Parts: sequence; C-alpha cells; structure tokens
Amino acid sequence: MPWASRCITDCLSPSFFETEFWFLWSTTFAFQPWHSAVEFRRYLHRFLLEFSRIETLAGVKRTVYNQYDSLVLPLQRWLEAQGVRLVTDCTVTDIDVYQLLEIDLPIPPVTRHDQSLHAQFDALVKALQ
Repeated sequence: MPWASRCITDCLSPSFFETEFWFLWSTTFAFQPWHSAVEFRRYLHRFLLEFSRIETLAGVKRTVYNQYDSLVLPLQRWLEAQGVRLVTDCTVTDIDVYQLLEIDLPIPPVTRHDQSLHAQFDALVKALQ
C-alpha cells in the first residue's frame, strides 16, 4: 500500500495507541489513529527536538488567546484595512490566474469544465516557461 493512502493504524500496533506518548502527542497536535501516516511522520520529524520535553510542552509556541482571536481576526482586520474584500459563504469554481496576475500570454484551452486543478496548474506552468 502506498504511503499516501496509509493511516497511522496501518503502520503502528494497537498497543501504541494506549501509550502516554500517543496521549500527549494526539492531544497536542490533534491526531487521530485514522489520520494520515504521512502527516504523522511529517510532524514527528518536525517536532523531534520536542520529544524530551513533550510532557511539559515547553517548546510549543502558544498565543495569548485562542488561535482565532490571536491570529485570524488581526489578519482579517489588517487585510480589510488594506482594501481586501473578503467574501464568505461562497464556492469558488474557477479562477482566471492569467487575469489575476496580468499575464499577457495565450491562455491554454480548458476543454472540460471539471478539468483537474493539477492539470490546470501544469498548463499554467507550461505557458509561463
């Protein structure tokens, strides 16, 4: 089975999920046993230096308030002060990147409305080369 489709439970024994380490890790980083094994591995590598003090969470950076009030709201207010118009409760179905970036190149044809974003990105990169 490829790594991209594996869950954490596919890689570790059931007894692992009963350890104090898993309890601390999963509550700190909001992991569940069915989450991506690749993402779990990424976090293990990223926070490897924190293992020796995970029980105190001494190395984890915290905001004064919750993340919404400390990060999202100030950023939203700043963007609005810069003239950015934030639109909520909508679905984006298409973005004309060429128009947004003011690129003066022929736009590659999109033959299907449901063409994958990956294919659209590849077309954009190819056009910019």
